[in-house]
Amino acid sequence: MYRERGLDGLDDLPGIGPTIARAIRELLTRGRLPIRERLRGAADPVTLLASLPGIGPRLGARLHDELNIDTLEQLESAAHDGRLASIGGFGEKRLAGIKDSLAHRLGRIMTKDMTVEGVPRFRQNRRATQTSEWDDGGDI
Repeated sequence: MYRERGLDGLDDLPGIGPTIARAIRELLTRGRLPIRERLRGAADPVTLLASLPGIGPRLGARLHDELNIDTLEQLESAAHDGRLASIGGFGEKRLAGIKDSLAHRLGRIMTKDMTVEGVPRFRQNRRATQTSEWDDGGDI
């Protein structure tokens, strides 16, 4: 269909609108779907890390090279277990900003209660009705 009529041919198919037609074109012409790669974390780790406020390309490269951090989840873990604080350039203010940015980006809401070790507990929103809670093993 795409070879014969292009985007218009795809758009004429039932249930296919302009956005899905463009996505199909990307899959057919390039063999990949950029949005899928970004969602799955297949993007360049340095670019992904540098997308957070407070982390530029140079700091993102250092985090990747020195701490082997490739994902936002790994960065979040490093922020809470003290590894980020061990890297030069991470003061309390920058670290707090990165934790906050990660919480928003990863869909977590920080609560005020702290565990014995001082690691914040999180609740992760799963759509509007479900919530699942995880922590570091402290009493709830």
